[in-house]
Amino acid sequence: MNAQEKVLNACQKLWHTRGVRDFTMDELAAEAGLSKRTVYKYFRSKEEIIEAVVDQMISDICVQSDRFIDEGLRTDMVIVDTINYLFQRASFLTNKRSLEDVSRYYPHIWDKINKFRAERLDYAVKIMISKNPDSNLQSLDIRIVQTIIKSAIINVLDPQFILENGFTFQEAAQQVSRILIHMFMTPGHCYSDVKAVEASPV
Repeated sequence: MNAQEKVLNACQKLWHTRGVRDFTMDELAAEAGLSKRTVYKYFRSKEEIIEAVVDQMISDICVQSDRFIDEGLRTDMVIVDTINYLFQRASFLTNKRSLEDVSRYYPHIWDKINKFRAERLDYAVKIMISKNPDSNLQSLDIRIVQTIIKSAIINVLDPQFILENGFTFQEAAQQVSRILIHMFMTPGHCYSDVKAVEASPV
């Protein structure tokens, strides 16, 4: 593991245990096993490290969701498996405290996450509809389907909505995934056969 990877891993660990705001560059360097001078050799600020962690997370989720789609999984399984992977890969970001802190104190990073969500959803919906010719959605205009799905995910998995209504990210995601599963369900497909989004500790 090189120095940059050590810094990013240390940031994720501290973010998960302490929150995104409650650790210093000194503590980050100590967690990474590096001098602060070495950390600053690769990153100009704590905010730049946080953004690099988010960029890495976005890249990993893109690769993983593409793999799920390429494997020819049923649409409902793509939805559920991608959300479960998000919980596992980005648990440091999906707890209430992190959602609130990133949206409030790092708005440009939150904007980047939202832009990624919107673009990725457009792409995923097109692919999933085209690969599911028997889906209940085939007779609908794809632009309307995309807008409904994107709006549901972005508005429900929104920090303000989650915090105001007392949900966890996982609880809100479970509800969204169930709705989407029903939307993509093919005739004769039983909902009880679909595995639920797995709960993970926050």
